[in-house]
Amino acid sequence: METQINGKAMIVQLSLSAWQGRKLDKAASREVTDTHGAERDTARVHKDLIDSQEVKIITKLDNAIRTYHYQVTLPWDDTGSRILPTKLYFDYCQETARLLADRQVAIDGFLSKYNQMRLDAYRRLGTLYNQRDYPDASAISRKFSHNVRFFPLPTGDFRLDLPDGEVDRIRAEVQASTQALLAGSMADLWERLRGVVGAVVDRLGTPDAIFRDSLIGNVRDLCDLLPKLNLTGDPALEDIRAQCQRELATLDPGVLRDNKLERKTAAQRAQAIMDKMV
Repeated sequence: METQINGKAMIVQLSLSAWQGRKLDKAASREVTDTHGAERDTARVHKDLIDSQEVKIITKLDNAIRTYHYQVTLPWDDTGSRILPTKLYFDYCQETARLLADRQVAIDGFLSKYNQMRLDAYRRLGTLYNQRDYPDASAISRKFSHNVRFFPLPTGDFRLDLPDGEVDRIRAEVQASTQALLAGSMADLWERLRGVVGAVVDRLGTPDAIFRDSLIGNVRDLCDLLPKLNLTGDPALEDIRAQCQRELATLDPGVLRDNKLERKTAAQRAQAIMDKMV
């Protein structure tokens, strides 16, 4: 593992938290089930505590941050840690900083209007309104947070006060575990490639199916990104990527919509690529 990716990648952890502005109303839920003669917990009433465009923007930005985070990193373990190639480190820092700055602007805008929204909720919710659902602004502000942390990948360099044989055993276990995790990360790249090429087969292989320009754009974006994510230098992955770049990423969606022969040919090429990835 060290000879493959040592110095080429790091571990990154991303966490985002936000006040959702929704709450389960247990009393209203019981009232609904009792009114309709239903068993308890068969219906639940969730209240939108406020009507805020800013919260919708925060949610949209959170989704964008997570999408970007997953796009440029690889899975590592079941704790949510991801591998970030060093080639993408500065791009990652710049893009997440931009999105987090936009997020903070939306948070500040929401907090500045929160007290008025809390008053407006009394009118909006009628008898569903409960003052205890609304902490003060300072408490709400603490529910919004973010954290981005970087860690080095594990290595076999141990300094332990243990017998040499035990240190060797631990080192072997760590290296084996790391190799397995890395193999899972590379498998994720193959799945991404299958996903975008498979979508081309599905949409273009159905003559009357409607498709967006992003069908080809997704192939193009992944082809541009894969060389930086291919940490082990997998030659088979690179060969397929290069073929996708030549035969699919250069396609013109407009031509594919207007020319049935071009569309059929593109679908056949995509299927041939899929067949190689089985």
